Amino acid sequence: MNADEALKYVFQDSDFSVYQILKFPFGLLASCIYTHHEESEYWFFNETDYKFIAQTGTLPKLNGVEHCISKNGYMATWQSHAYDSNVDISIYKLTNSDIKLITRHTDVNISIWELACWGADNTFYICGLHNVYDNGLSTDKKYLKFKVSQ
Repeated sequence: MNADEALKYVFQDSDFSVYQILKFPFGLLASCIYTHHEESEYWFFNETDYKFIAQTGTLPKLNGVEHCISKNGYMATWQSHAYDSNVDISIYKLTNSDIKLITRHTDVNISIWELACWGADNTFYICGLHNVYDNGLSTDKKYLKFKVSQ
């Protein structure tokens, strides 16, 4: 299969959602794979030989966008907890035909992301809601930042 054919290939989940192969920087191809309970993750492949490289944790979704990548090649993903309203945020570095986990922030007090972006200084900013279940449901607005040291 050549690169043009690979970019047209799609995966479908059990709800018949279609996922295309995406071309990322640094010689990486990725497919968004349905995992469970409306969550997906990326499977990365080398663009030159299509060998499997890595898979991420699940990805947040906002207006159809399922990842947040900086211009320097850092990518943020998250894993929702089934037992509380927190998430685990993982920061990856995309390099030449490779992906490396840089840091993982566990038990972050955010349930729903509303906005996420990268600053010029390799800082990941996220704004969202945190659901709190104390004698009913209340929601707090959260503004968080995570500095990447590499």
